Amino acid sequence: MSFTFNGAETKKIYIAFGEKESVCLAVNDFIGDVHKICGEAEITSNPQQADIFVCSQDCEEFSSIANGKAIFTHEEEFCYCIENGKIYFLGADDLGVMWAIYTFVEKEFQIPPFYYFE
Repeated sequence: MSFTFNGAETKKIYIAFGEKESVCLAVNDFIGDVHKICGEAEITSNPQQADIFVCSQDCEEFSSIANGKAIFTHEEEFCYCIENGKIYFLGADDLGVMWAIYTFVEKEFQIPPFYYFE
């Protein structure tokens, strides 16, 4: 199943409770990139409303959010996946989650992670 951004619908992003500020900043970058090229996204505190999930293995919610999609054994490991029309940014730790977000943006939107400095 796929995931589509469009201007008619605002996608909701759920950030797991307890994520570090660095992850929140990466999510804000993601929201800005989405806004520039393909639609709207905003943060929600209700996981039932979410289209996009952001969670590191360090968070208590990891097992319920990841639901077997990923098990990490090393620092900074990450994955992103699209399942049932939802995107999951998962990582072993905060750096892993950040890598998941920036890798998605680079591969799917063709936006280099350091475009601001180029």
